[in-house]
Amino acid sequence: MLLSLIVMRRAAAIGVVLAGLGLVCGDARADGAFPDSTQIFLPPDRPHEIILATNFGMLYSEDDGASWRWVCEQAIGTLTQLYQMGPPPDERLFGISTEGLTVSGDNACSWSVAGGAIAHQYTSDAFPDPNDPQHVLAITAVATDASSFPPALFQSTDGGATFSGPMYTPPVPTWLLAGVEVARGAPQTIFLVANDIQEGVPPHPHGIRSIDGGVSWTPIDLGALGMYSVGLIAIDPSNPLKVYLRVKASPGDLLGILDDTTVRVALTLPETMSNFYQRPDGRLYVMTKGSGTWISSDGGANFAKWPGGLHLRALRERAGALYAASDNFMDMFAVAVSMDDGITWRPLLRFDHICGVRDCGSLGTTCAAAWAGLKETFGIADNACNVTGTGGTGGSAGGSGGCSCQIGAVPAASGGALVLVLLLAGLILGPAAGAYSRSRRARRGQR
Repeated sequence: MLLSLIVMRRAAAIGVVLAGLGLVCGDARADGAFPDSTQIFLPPDRPHEIILATNFGMLYSEDDGASWRWVCEQAIGTLTQLYQMGPPPDERLFGISTEGLTVSGDNACSWSVAGGAIAHQYTSDAFPDPNDPQHVLAITAVATDASSFPPALFQSTDGGATFSGPMYTPPVPTWLLAGVEVARGAPQTIFLVANDIQEGVPPHPHGIRSIDGGVSWTPIDLGALGMYSVGLIAIDPSNPLKVYLRVKASPGDLLGILDDTTVRVALTLPETMSNFYQRPDGRLYVMTKGSGTWISSDGGANFAKWPGGLHLRALRERAGALYAASDNFMDMFAVAVSMDDGITWRPLLRFDHICGVRDCGSLGTTCAAAWAGLKETFGIADNACNVTGTGGTGGSAGGSGGCSCQIGAVPAASGGALVLVLLLAGLILGPAAGAYSRSRRARRGQR
C-alpha cells in the first residue's frame, strides 16, 4: 500500500513537471492536465469500432483496436468533458465544453454547439435518451437579467441541434440540478438530482422523478445518504425506479442506491469514484483510480473487491469481450480487452502508438498543429502504425498496426508500470522538481 501511494504521488508529480515544461499535450490540452482516459464507447451497429474519450480529445479505432486515430479537442470544443453517445441508428456524440453542449452527428468528423434555448450557455450535464435518438435532455444555466440564474432542465427533439424549455425549474433557486437521466425501456421516467446549497450549512440532496415524461414531478428526500452533494450515476436498465448515486463524501465517495423511495448507502470507497458500469448480466462495477474496483452480483446488496491491480477509468462489454480504459502510464496501456472476465488483459492501445489524426471532415487541418504537439508529448514515431502490434478482435492473436506493444496478454495485476513510473520519477523529478512546480486539476470521476 505504501509503495502504491508513493507511485501515485510520483506519477502526479511527473504530470506537474511535464505541465511546467509545456509538454503535457502541448496544444492538445489547454489546461495542462495530465493525459488521461475517461470513457469507452462501443457502437452496437459498428462492431469493429472502439472509441476512447480522453481529456485531450477522442481516439478512434475502426479495426478492433489494431490502429487508433485522434480527434483533437480543438475540433470538439474547449475543455470538453462528460462525453456521451446516443442510441442507434444515429449514435450521436455529445460533450460538454466551455462553449456549451457540443454535438456530432457524423461520428466525430465535425462538431457544432447546440442551439436554441441553451445556445452557448453553461451546461453541466446532458443525457441522450436511450429510447429515442432524437430526444436529448440538458441541465443548463441560461443567463437572464435576474441577479441569479440557477440551472434548469431543457430538452431537444431534433437530436441535440436545438433545445427548448425549460421543462423543469427547481422550486427554489438554492436547489442546484446536478444530473439527469431517462430510464432505458421506460421513456416516460425521468430522474433528476438536485443539491440544496445554502451558505453556512451542508448541502442537502434531493431526487426529483417524473413518470409521465415531465408533465409532473415528485421530490424525494435523499438526506439519508448524508449531508453531502450527490451526483446521478445511472438508472438501472431493468428497474426504472432504481437509481445509482454518487455521494461526494470525505475522504472517499459513497455509492448510494435509491429503490423507489427507499435510499441507502451501499458502498463506502477509500477515494473518489472514477466510474461505474452495470454489465448486461446485472453485475455492478464501482471503480477508483488508485484503490481498485468493487463488484456486486446481487444488485448492490453486497460488494467484493475485484482481484487485480488495474487503475480503471471505464469498462464496457460487447459480444462477450470486456473492454477496459485504464491508466496509460501505471498499467502500460490505455485500452485492453479481456475474454476471460478480466483475469487477463490484451492491450490494444498505448498513447505512444496513436497513428495520427482521423481522416474525415476538416480534422486534418484543424488538428495539424495539435498533432505535432501530441507526437512530441507521447514520443509517437512517424511509423507508429507500420509496426506489427497486438490489435484484433476479442481473443485473436494477431492484427497489424495498433498498439505495437508486442506484449500479448498480461495479468490484471502488473508490476511493470510501477517500475516505469518509479524510473521516470527518479529521472525527471530529480533535476527538474525544484524548477517546475505548477499543478492542474484532474478530471473528476464521471458516470
